[in-house]
Amino acid sequence: MEFDEFNEKYCDPVYEVLACVACDEQTITYGDLVQEAGLPSGLYEMRQLYELLCEINLEEKIESRPMLSAVVVRAEDGWPGEGFYTCAQSLGRLAAGASKETRETFWVKELKRVHDKWVELAQQEEEH
Repeated sequence: MEFDEFNEKYCDPVYEVLACVACDEQTITYGDLVQEAGLPSGLYEMRQLYELLCEINLEEKIESRPMLSAVVVRAEDGWPGEGFYTCAQSLGRLAAGASKETRETFWVKELKRVHDKWVELAQQEEEH
């Protein structure tokens, strides 16, 4: 499946899962995201997922929101994958060549920003 087709088919389901996880102030593993959003689980599709997550982050940046994909973590250690940091660098949110400590600090802060923003958005939605 080409990226544009993958993006068109799975962007909304992935976004909805990420938004729910963020509103609940939780994280979700890549595997659980694949399952909950109904994505295929092959290696090729996982690469497409990383690209899709970066596209979502770009849209969030345009809306002046933090990187929504910060809620997605690896099952084995609870930290985001390398693609998260690469995307952060491409969006100008993290310096290229940042140390492991700097990257980890960035993610912790970004995750908090995501949780805070999506709780705020949920509260605004309830008020309307």
